[in-house]
Amino acid sequence: MKHLKYCIFIFIIIFSASLFADEYPRTGNVYGVKENKHIKYFCEKESHNILSCSFEMTNVRPKLKKSDYDAKLKEEIARALDEYQKYPPKEDKEKCKKTKNDIKEIISIYEGKSPIPKEAKITKEELEQYKPIHIEDLKKSFNAMVKLECNPSKDFYKTIPKFQLDKELRTCLVGNQTWKQTFKKAGDSWINNAGPQGVCGTVDLSRFVKAKSTFDKIVFWNYISEKNVTNKSADSGIGLMKCSDFDEGEYEFTWNNSSEFPVSCDYVEWSMY
Repeated sequence: MKHLKYCIFIFIIIFSASLFADEYPRTGNVYGVKENKHIKYFCEKESHNILSCSFEMTNVRPKLKKSDYDAKLKEEIARALDEYQKYPPKEDKEKCKKTKNDIKEIISIYEGKSPIPKEAKITKEELEQYKPIHIEDLKKSFNAMVKLECNPSKDFYKTIPKFQLDKELRTCLVGNQTWKQTFKKAGDSWINNAGPQGVCGTVDLSRFVKAKSTFDKIVFWNYISEKNVTNKSADSGIGLMKCSDFDEGEYEFTWNNSSEFPVSCDYVEWSMY
């Protein structure tokens, strides 16, 4: 069965490749070598040496990298303590009692011990998607709400960021991005022919290059994304970012890198890109 699936996969690749077995890329899929990104492209010739392409990229990445955890935790604890000093919380006994009762009922519903009320926003199908880890996170979140109203101590404020960041470590961002590029033929490759763009003078060096392949007379294409910032001293106009902050790394996308990749996601959030 595994052998059959592999043969089918190879056939699909070969068939797809045959659609653009020409001197230029037509339609295809390429996969990130360094990152969990997938790009689908559609290209048409404008002239004998000019190529116009549309791209659609799907990106899956962690919301918070482990390497950034310690620094982010220190920063968020400092921010929480600053908020505590500026806006000292007050205990509200009545609200505390009501919150405790409300949360007890909610947890009972999520644990399947109580029926879902008719006015509830969550459905039975949605509730069935919750795993024990999600229920545990809900309990921690609700317990934090109770403590904020019943015992909002300074020590408790220090613990809030850890809970939030621990959850972000287990959250994946999924984004989608579309764009268009024009390429000019250069030998066996097609190179983006746009000049410097914007206040940063960003030059797009993205290109299609022929891939080495064992399949006779079938052309495969890899895509390389790269940008060069020529005016690094300028302000980008995007928040506090400077032109020198922009990524100038080279990212390769290959036609045959569609293997499965492991992700540790208890949660998924949609992202702009």
